Amino acid sequence: RPLSPLECETLAMWLDQDHQDPSVIKAALREAVISGKLNFRYIDRILFEWKKNGIKTIEQAKDYGNKFRQQRKKTTLVQKSDSKTIPFYNWLEQ
Repeated sequence: RPLSPLECETLAMWLDQDHQDPSVIKAALREAVISGKLNFRYIDRILFEWKKNGIKTIEQAKDYGNKFRQQRKKTTLVQKSDSKTIPFYNWLEQ
């Protein structure tokens, strides 16, 4: 789909004001797609986090993304293991 005027403005801001490299913006877009988040706000947050953490190259972005996904996977596994098991009783088969 074509970009909306607001999305074009956001993209221009990333390039002109934030001085983001186009390849890093493309990597952030790829990260958003991998995460299943297809909106500019999510991409903006990725770029913000990367800038805050000194991510300036595609290689650094890939490493950071892999570490983030691994950490998220660990957190999800801990949450699943902490949940209580509720016994299921089938009331229809008595």
